[in-house]
Amino acid sequence: SIVYFYRDLQVTPDSVNAARSELSQYMLGCNASDMCAFAYLNSLGVTWDQIRLLLNAFATFTYCDLEPGWELVGRGPIRSELKEEMLHFLRQRLQISNPDIHSMLKTHSRLSTYGVEGNIKPTLNALQHRLGLSSAELRQLVLRMPSVIGMHVDSSKATSSLDKRIEFFINEVQLNPDQLKNAILKQPSLLQYSLHSLGLKIKF
Repeated sequence: SIVYFYRDLQVTPDSVNAARSELSQYMLGCNASDMCAFAYLNSLGVTWDQIRLLLNAFATFTYCDLEPGWELVGRGPIRSELKEEMLHFLRQRLQISNPDIHSMLKTHSRLSTYGVEGNIKPTLNALQHRLGLSSAELRQLVLRMPSVIGMHVDSSKATSSLDKRIEFFINEVQLNPDQLKNAILKQPSLLQYSLHSLGLKIKF
């Protein structure tokens, strides 16, 4: 806890302020204890450049703050406390940082309500498998358009929204799988246009 850093490790408020100033771009969405930890490392002789190198190399090195903060609360429906399992899974699966998740929540606040097993994992797996995406391409797609995580991908009872769009582009637009993947990476919103709108665009 923060008290431990101040009381037992003798971290000072000035050193925490210095950490906040030096590492501001990495700390968005992080737990306050991370700031204290980096201030302590700096007091031991680890330079800010070395700490930045560490944060660049390991996106999941810091801990997510479970409180969304006023900036996110004001952007739409969002949980008063973020799900730790969801945050951890997204960071591990996509190898993204806390600031990345903060940006995703700003764009798509409903992400905070999704469950890992019920929503996020099956959707990410389906997107990667059915579009033939590498892990880096999946990360690129989700960061550009976080709302794709809310797509319906279960085709066990009826054709899913994802499969309907894939079939449309392959059968109606005559794209091959590589062309489709490249088109979606270039314009992720293609996954969320209604089939009616897509049909009108093709006819036009």
